[in-house]
Amino acid sequence: MTDKVIARAAGSGAASWALGGLFETLVAGVETGGLLGVSLVTQPAAPRPPCTCTAGRPRPGTSWTAR
Repeated sequence: MTDKVIARAAGSGAASWALGGLFETLVAGVETGGLLGVSLVTQPAAPRPPCTCTAGRPRPGTSWTAR
């Protein structure tokens, strides 16, 4: 894979509504050879989608998913 810089400002990526929030793709996995995908998620304060954290752990403010 060759080195490549991808920079996008909020509001410039492809966006869609899901689970009551706006999901904006800033870097798609296809652009990084499947190594990384970055999305900006804007959600109202409540209601939120169900927490998928382990019971007893605080709800994270930011979540990262790596494969």
